[in-house]
Amino acid sequence: MHGRGPLTFGIAITGAEPWPVVRARAERLDTSPEIEGLWVFDERFERDAWISLGLLGGSTHRLRLGTCVTDALVRHPALTGTAIATLQEATGGRAILGLGAGWSGFDALGIERRAPATALRDAVTFLRRFWVSGTPVSFTGSAFAFHEGRLHHPLLEPVPIAIAGRGPRILELAGELADMVLVATFTDGPLLEHALERVAAGEARRSSDLAPLRRAAWLYIAVDEDPVAARAAVRTGIAVALWGSRPLLGELGIPVPDDLARLMDGEAYAVTPDVIGRAAALIPDDLIDACSVAGTAETCATRLGSLAERGFDHLALWPFPAVGQGVDDVVDRIVMDVIPRVVAHHPARAPHQGGIVQ
Repeated sequence: MHGRGPLTFGIAITGAEPWPVVRARAERLDTSPEIEGLWVFDERFERDAWISLGLLGGSTHRLRLGTCVTDALVRHPALTGTAIATLQEATGGRAILGLGAGWSGFDALGIERRAPATALRDAVTFLRRFWVSGTPVSFTGSAFAFHEGRLHHPLLEPVPIAIAGRGPRILELAGELADMVLVATFTDGPLLEHALERVAAGEARRSSDLAPLRRAAWLYIAVDEDPVAARAAVRTGIAVALWGSRPLLGELGIPVPDDLARLMDGEAYAVTPDVIGRAAALIPDDLIDACSVAGTAETCATRLGSLAERGFDHLALWPFPAVGQGVDDVVDRIVMDVIPRVVAHHPARAPHQGGIVQ
């Protein structure tokens, strides 16, 4: 049954902060058993995810380290596979490859986003062979090909793969093929119900050769004694989600206000304050609760506990500081005030010293 094992927690690293700040946070969290891992953004053109992961691997001893997320279109999957295999070897098995449909930087790089679900399926199929094969591998997919090459230092087993998405095709693919599904953004109501239905549809096609799917929720979180301030803080994350999923919004039944649609049409997608901040101010209020966890520590713990009850094994948290806070203030509130409340209400799901993916 889903959601009966230990509940684990992860923290997002966005690439927006200088390395000394990130290193200090990672070293502190490495000694905190409440947090299992760090999810590192591959956001063009922020601080590079792969360099950050390497630095984090050398600065930590316990934390799992994953991309959240990279894609199959910006880089050849063989290069991505080689990078994550190097991290897996260097950290003694603490790596996880988070994959998604991709969007960031595509216009600037001249990349056309075609059939992302098919490209992801091909990437997962290829990588699981590439990582462990001692002989040359060939593969021809819809978006890439690989001819008679191999990883020169094969792994004993594939790196765990998490697939993140909010669109139906990506969620079904995750249910079918991934080690973990990261259900992005949706925390309650019809949007979450629809997402879980799509994951279950994919699981119905899942091979018996694969381990049971682990379910994770990708969550925007703000913790503040002023609920209004907390809800205002998460607007930026929701703007990122809506803009990154623009082609899917109609299919998901998410109405886009005219002024927000005009902004998305007139500006290139970029997670920068001048662009995404303007979009955040235009997010409808009714999407805040359906797409975030925001409020007092008790409110946030209740919302996270509800997701645990829905069968989620891992909660990946992107902290958003309210006015007067910094990111570390939010992380501290999560570790000291929120997670203990979740555990108190769900003692059987208490975090442990295992891994994000087992």
